[in-house]
Amino acid sequence: MTIPLNDLAWTALSARLARLSPDFARFRDSSDVAGAGCRLKRFRHSSAGPLTLHSTSLLMAGDPTIRIVILHPATASDAAKLERLAR
Repeated sequence: MTIPLNDLAWTALSARLARLSPDFARFRDSSDVAGAGCRLKRFRHSSAGPLTLHSTSLLMAGDPTIRIVILHPATASDAAKLERLAR
């Protein structure tokens, strides 16, 4: 499952992070972000069972010690498990 960057949930998250962090807003607005790396992460949760999540890691081009990691469900089944855990 791929979520386009213009998806309302992603744009809302970016706007929220920018409101909460002037540094995030500055980096986002400068486009000073290195290319994304995307991987699959597999977890065994004690109550949800197996979960597969896409892991996207963004490194700041000017400071590779700063990293933002975003995890999102790989399948509809994984999304449903996460929804159940959030309740």
